[in-house]
Amino acid sequence: MTERGTQGESARRLVELPSGRRAALRPAKVRDLLQAHRVTGFSNEPMAIALALAAEVALLDERPVVYEELLELPAEDGLVLQAEVIGEEAENFPPAQGRANPDFSAPGQ
Repeated sequence: MTERGTQGESARRLVELPSGRRAALRPAKVRDLLQAHRVTGFSNEPMAIALALAAEVALLDERPVVYEELLELPAEDGLVLQAEVIGEEAENFPPAQGRANPDFSAPGQ
């Protein structure tokens, strides 16, 4: 379940995780993404980066968390956090404006 806070820019999305724990996520900034890359050792693994980004922007049960703590969550909780951080409808990664051709081929080919 996802709710919206009402405190303007500092508003956090409230998410109930499958385990019953509650996460509150704020919108990510570039600095959060850079820190997520640093925490994962500049990994190319999207799941690791997404989880590290969640650690940067989330409160879990009303307290800050670190990446290593999120690695110990049940898989279902981790997947929900990932979806909230990078999901298709998440405000952190809106669809790119530009070419409408998803296969990246030149128009008319």
